[in-house]
Amino acid sequence: MAPHIDPWRGAVGYGHAYGALAATLPPDVDTFIVFGTSHAPMREPFALCRQAFATPLGTIPADLEAIDALAAHAEGFDPYADQINHRREHSIEFQMVFLKHVLGVRPFRTVPVLAGLGMAQVTGENPDRDEGVVRFLAAIRELAEERPGRVVFVAGADLAHVGPRFGDPRPYDGDQRWWLQRKDLASLARATAGDSSGFWAHVIRDLDERRVCGLAPIWCVLRCAPGPVQGKVLHYEQSVDPRDGSIVSHAAVLLTSATDHGATPDGA
Repeated sequence: MAPHIDPWRGAVGYGHAYGALAATLPPDVDTFIVFGTSHAPMREPFALCRQAFATPLGTIPADLEAIDALAAHAEGFDPYADQINHRREHSIEFQMVFLKHVLGVRPFRTVPVLAGLGMAQVTGENPDRDEGVVRFLAAIRELAEERPGRVVFVAGADLAHVGPRFGDPRPYDGDQRWWLQRKDLASLARATAGDSSGFWAHVIRDLDERRVCGLAPIWCVLRCAPGPVQGKVLHYEQSVDPRDGSIVSHAAVLLTSATDHGATPDGA
């Protein structure tokens, strides 16, 4: 789990996330399934993208075979209906730059998935109740299980958005920032325990106040990981806008599943 905030604001967080990835990356990994927040509204719960990503360090091809297989499991929704959102979305785009930096000339492919889950966020209901969502994520998990030791999940996910820019009457003071940190870390504690339902319930409880934009991609990674998940928060930060005091919080988290071999959170 890595930030998707502006790289110059989240440099330390990105460094922790991708430094941990570089230190623990198994030699056979050649597939990255990247979940990102869609900041623009989506009609469907997920949006796939069949396009390659051009980065300053080189082009990263899409895993078309895997993407087409996942699209075939999209029941009750069109996984390409919101594909245009990828064109103007940075949550996945930034991850691609850092992945290319870490892997260099080593060949790999990606499966980019924008996660909206807008209806579930509006109602507050756990997306596990949506058969179409469950079927789609089950197909992603099966893809990982069919490629043992070759798949890494990435969530391009920031946390809270508070302050005047996001609709609050004034900037957070010291006590409010401490409250925010406690809330964010409590949410992440559920994520690092592999508790997808607990994570969803904890974030959705005050979603209107914290505005955690990474809810969907983080939840998806927790639901897709094969086997029990454990993790470690490597870095947490509140980036404060010097102009109006608005805050975006974000974190770097390393998660490992029971099917991983040799990679542990302490390996970072």
